[in-house]
Amino acid sequence: QLKAKEKKIVAKNVDKNISKKKPIPKDAVVIKLPKVPKVIAKVPKIVTIGGSQIKPEKETHLSLDMPVEHKEAKKVVKDSNQTKKELKVVGLEKLGRVSTYLRATLNGNPIEKLKKAGFTILAEKKLNDSLKSIVFTDKDLEAMAAKSPFISNLRLLVDTKSKTIAIQNPIYFAKAFMQDGYDEKSAKKVLTNINKAFEGLKASKDKLKSTLLPNYQFMFGMPYYKDMITIAKAKTSDELLAKIDRSNIAFTKKLGKDSYILGVNLNPNIENFINKIGTQNANLLPYPLVIKDGEAKILDPKYYIAISYPMLKMSQFMAISSVPDEIEENIKSVIK
Repeated sequence: QLKAKEKKIVAKNVDKNISKKKPIPKDAVVIKLPKVPKVIAKVPKIVTIGGSQIKPEKETHLSLDMPVEHKEAKKVVKDSNQTKKELKVVGLEKLGRVSTYLRATLNGNPIEKLKKAGFTILAEKKLNDSLKSIVFTDKDLEAMAAKSPFISNLRLLVDTKSKTIAIQNPIYFAKAFMQDGYDEKSAKKVLTNINKAFEGLKASKDKLKSTLLPNYQFMFGMPYYKDMITIAKAKTSDELLAKIDRSNIAFTKKLGKDSYILGVNLNPNIENFINKIGTQNANLLPYPLVIKDGEAKILDPKYYIAISYPMLKMSQFMAISSVPDEIEENIKSVIK
């Protein structure tokens, strides 16, 4: 037992609030506990070194208003296959990509400039009041036609409203249409002659990865170059030519024995699709039709439109979803 004097000393040190609520028994031994100090916990930053964890890819949300993206070309320091002289030629491969068109301000008569540069005019097609597509060829383009009749000619678009011209790039279309048989020497020669004929040419924003062109596909499930559509068959090409309604043909060019390429004028209602996806690349018309070895074939419109409009958005393509079938049926109706 504690002495009376010791009990009085302990009682003074007891928390007042506790002593008021509950009296301390006379015979109790009182032990006062210290208060727990307040501590603010700090979470340390953790840094790991090494390991094999892979960072997650940036999240992407698809939109119908986005252009269909293709894998980026690997960056290169320079185009080692080009000479100093060639670097001045607009339209050659640059950093792994090739422009679809060569654009410039309309200055003078494009037809006269083409003729002066050694090209032959096959047709002039009026698309509307301000647009005209000029089809032209030369010996080098005709020589490349042995690998692909579709590269036998190129097109120049004249836009009197915007006072501009757009010329199909022979490098781009030769790589796409000639596949493994691409004739670089001839394609560069044609491009050089175009550069000499027109001043102030600039490469278009429309372009694709060079290595992608021979195996181009707009998106998974869509046709390739090789997926051509057979329109009609006969014993000979001349027999097919005799069945064609000439009122709908813009030009006919013989490429070799039993081989021809024609430009078909489509129904105006069908050709109107260029207004929905952009008239700046409207020189894909007139529509090319090849007759060879008794077969009439066209490039699948889903391929031909897409390769001519590499910046085409998915929403734009869906807006003309009925056009490819309409083009096929229209060209079939041209052959009686």
